Formats: sequence, structure tokens, C-alpha cells
Amino acid sequence: MNNKKWWKNYYAELNLTVGITLIFCAFYFFAPTLFTSKSSLISITGQIKKVETYYTQIITDNRFHKVKSTKSELQLQIIGQTQIYSLTKNIGYDYRNEKYENIKTALLNSKKVKVWIKKTQSEKWNPVIFQLENDDGPIIYDMNDAKSELYFLFPFMIILGLFSTSIFLRHRYPKKIKKIIGI
Repeated sequence: MNNKKWWKNYYAELNLTVGITLIFCAFYFFAPTLFTSKSSLISITGQIKKVETYYTQIITDNRFHKVKSTKSELQLQIIGQTQIYSLTKNIGYDYRNEKYENIKTALLNSKKVKVWIKKTQSEKWNPVIFQLENDDGPIIYDMNDAKSELYFLFPFMIILGLFSTSIFLRHRYPKKIKKIIGI
């Protein structure tokens, strides 16, 4: 086997590995949140024990430069519950997350809160929040907010995984792929 063919095989198989990994990660990490329905959620109602927002600066250091960003986190505790409910988002270069600050203010002004989580995460220490409601009824954080980032990321990872896998298939079966495409 010549040197050029060896490298082509190596990169084709690497593309297959990357493609399958991207598709697996999209379905394992993003699909459970993205495809959650209202019927699979339970609500936990109680008085608010503590509400805080935290901002943490994250520094990613690669060999060429440092990338700085800020992670915002809203933590909520309910009296009588051991769980800590939190919302987390990377806000980039901003120093404040206005949405989380508005949620914090609304929660501090209310006496009770209703938190919607998955039934399967009811025993988890830090479950994913899908919806927050005040005691007087208005929804201050809904399912669309929880899923908003995934609407773009899930299909992007699937498409990138399929593209990467198709590079392997084109390399392994060039005549069949040309016949399917019609070239």
C-alpha cells in the first residue's frame, strides 16, 4: 500500500469516527431536552428559601491565545427540598444576564414558586428546569427558553455528523455513491 492511500484511508476512517460521535452526542445530550413534552414534567411547588445569581469568568487557554467568557447561573432553593434548581448559560463577554436578573427579581417578589422538571430527574440533586411560575400564576421561564439554544445546535450536529460520515462512505464506495448521486 502506498503512502498516499494509507493517509486517505486514515482520514476517511477518522471522518467516520467523528461523524458517528457527533450524531451520538446530538441524540444523547440534546435530544432528551429538545424533545421533552409537557406531559413528561412534574411540578414542585413551595416557598422560596434562597435565590441567587452567580457569575463566573471562564478562561480557555489554547496555545495561541486565551478566550474569556462569562457563565451566569441562577440558583433556587425551596423550603423542604434538598435539591438545588439552577439555570446556567454562557453569556459570552457580558457581565450581567438581564433575563436571569429579571427572573431573580420576580422570584424574590413572590412568596411561592412552581418549578417544572422531568419525572425521571425528581431524585437528582440538580435537575434541569423546564419552567418556572410565580405564585400568582405568570410563567417567568418557559420550555421555549430551556430549548432555545438547542433548536440550532441539534440539527447542526446531525448535519455535520452526516456530512463527515458521507466522506467515509464516498471514499469506501466511490462507484456506488456516484451511481446514487447520478454522476
